[in-house]
Amino acid sequence: MHEYLDDKFNLTDKENKFVAKKNFVQLIHSNSKFEGVNTTLSQTKTIVEGMSVAGISIDDIGVIVNLKRGWKYVIDSEDEFNINSVKKINEIVDRDDAIEPGAIRTGNVQIGGVEYEPDIPTEKELKDDIDNIIVSTVLIVNSIVLTFSSQIVTALFVLSQLIIHILALLFKHSQITKR
Repeated sequence: MHEYLDDKFNLTDKENKFVAKKNFVQLIHSNSKFEGVNTTLSQTKTIVEGMSVAGISIDDIGVIVNLKRGWKYVIDSEDEFNINSVKKINEIVDRDDAIEPGAIRTGNVQIGGVEYEPDIPTEKELKDDIDNIIVSTVLIVNSIVLTFSSQIVTALFVLSQLIIHILALLFKHSQITKR
């Protein structure tokens, strides 16, 4: 790989946080779609700024506000990304929806519309899954850099959202129902 590519796309924590700050509302808006929130980017921005929007439910506003708090934590935190930081993000983002926000589920869950029932993960399995996501992300990013270097910033943005959503869904579905 060319040295130029290595240096250009190896962002420091400070640079990553700068990108997140610049895209703060867009990140919240796209994350909220995974939760079924149907707001426009403009409506999301208004809610993030602390104002209400006619026609948007209290539940949807709560999702946006909690995502805002979660992204604020990510941007302000100096913690290393690991299972503890994932639990903390989940605790913030899912505080109004989960039985035990930030905790790994201990009971079975049901997912509406399907018969599939996921296994109850152990903390080690969850840690291994997070480590695998991080490794996979590095491999995907390296592949993208080699293939589409002019579009890397957009790809990293989308990839970061995907990772957050996977982790949020992992915890959210794990907290829905205890048997």
